[in-house]
Amino acid sequence: MRAKILFLLKVAGISVGLFVIWPFIAKAYGMLLTLILRDFDPNYGVYRLKEKWFYAASLFLIPLCALVAATPKMRLPRKLLVIASGIFLSLVLDFTKVRLAINGSSVSYVIYYSLKWMSPLLVWLAASHTFLAEIFQPRISSSLPEREMYTCPICSAEVPHVVAHIRQRHGRKALKIKKVRRFLLKNPQVVS
Repeated sequence: MRAKILFLLKVAGISVGLFVIWPFIAKAYGMLLTLILRDFDPNYGVYRLKEKWFYAASLFLIPLCALVAATPKMRLPRKLLVIASGIFLSLVLDFTKVRLAINGSSVSYVIYYSLKWMSPLLVWLAASHTFLAEIFQPRISSSLPEREMYTCPICSAEVPHVVAHIRQRHGRKALKIKKVRRFLLKNPQVVS
């Protein structure tokens, strides 16, 4: 529980820090998108993108950067690769939006913004699901007693629940076998 709370606090703190410095990063993102549009789009002069749109388009990267930075046990090269792939995916979505002039169609607008909101989370989950297993895996309490292993009197298999094993593996009639009854009389704790 403590690791989860610490992770969420890290994400929140990094997000706040990124919001403070984001106007500078948004300008760099906007220049990069402008450069891409100028190189790949012959009609670049027809539509000039406003700086406000660059800021809004790049805000979707804040959750990705915060989640990746807060992910424990992920090495720096992998973090940088995940952030770079998220930026690339965001640039592709923005290029598609501008190129196809998605502003007019409501269906394409919904699809664009749905992908734009989901992509940071999906990129992060795809890259860090193995690292997160440790945080979100339920811990076994150390106060619980260890299960004692018993040897099946029929097949000599080591099992923690010998009665259930005998019923499943050897059938209900096996509980009436003489050596099984003897075993159950010697070990009454296994019946309960």
